[in-house]
Amino acid sequence: SIIEDPPSTAATYTASFNLQNAKGYQVFLKYGNDNLKGSPFSLTVKPAGLCGTTSTIRGTGLTASSISPTKSAFTIQARDEYGNAKTQGIAGSSQFVVRVARTADANQQGTNGLPPMYSSTVGSVSGTLHGVFNTATNDGRFAGYYQVPATPDPGSLVHYLYGSLAHLGGVTATYYTTADGGASLSAPIDQLNDGTDATKHLNLLGTNGASLTTPDAAPTPATGLWGGQLTAADQEYIVRWTGLYQNAAQTAKYFKWDSAVATDRVKVWVDNRLVIDQWSSLDQTSLTAAYTFDAVDALYDVQVEWWRSTSSASAAVDLQESTDNTVFTDIPSDRLFYIEDISGSPYAVTVAS
Repeated sequence: SIIEDPPSTAATYTASFNLQNAKGYQVFLKYGNDNLKGSPFSLTVKPAGLCGTTSTIRGTGLTASSISPTKSAFTIQARDEYGNAKTQGIAGSSQFVVRVARTADANQQGTNGLPPMYSSTVGSVSGTLHGVFNTATNDGRFAGYYQVPATPDPGSLVHYLYGSLAHLGGVTATYYTTADGGASLSAPIDQLNDGTDATKHLNLLGTNGASLTTPDAAPTPATGLWGGQLTAADQEYIVRWTGLYQNAAQTAKYFKWDSAVATDRVKVWVDNRLVIDQWSSLDQTSLTAAYTFDAVDALYDVQVEWWRSTSSASAAVDLQESTDNTVFTDIPSDRLFYIEDISGSPYAVTVAS
């Protein structure tokens, strides 16, 4: 850093520099070729804030696995936005999650760039395999494992490992139009009509808010929340919600989708299993589905595809939960997480018999 003339007669000089490598430095302060008193100074730069997309994962379990009781291992190295390895545990509510999604058909995962299970033809399997983390070591590394059961037959399934950093506070919603009237989800147009991306975070999943269901999907139609309108007035559009849901209270839960518009279409996945499939028609405007989780307070994938095929700006939609299939309530934001995929994720896993 070169210091120019002082900004005033106070003879006070100000300089700044940006260091991106976390390590030790020597800082020299000179007047001409002469060091000032105390120069050089020792400076230690520590890693910046945690970043999911630069964090890395390694281990034999990323690409190969065997049937239980074999444990397939992985280790996550937490890193900051510059790629520096973190040397302490995670502060706050963010956490790493690892899961292996299993599908029975080709092109369900990995190859088409979408999250898993975006198809009504998905195989009916016993849910996603969830990674188990070892005791925390508070050194920036997070080691764990997963196990592949013998049933259903792993040889008939496709396995992909997903590593993510989950952040508390909501899910991610992507608004997009369709090139073929919603017939295909393999290549959505994830952009606004001005060419900019249309992704934001919501504090509730399917919250009852008219601003989320108007054709421009924003309270200010001229600009929108992200700089442009979603579509023209009265034009159809699709909203994709994706994130993680924290189960609470009990393992047996019920979900209900509410929509007052008979021409709406919806698909709902829980733990990467398709639990509601009303894409070709909507048999009823209030749909329920049951799902039994394998644990309480654990995190599970949740995805929703909602197609508003006929404009109806005043009608909102809602996804709620229940423990008894009678009383349903909104899913609060303190049990919803949006995710950053770890560098390299997902990984195709080959399972040996």
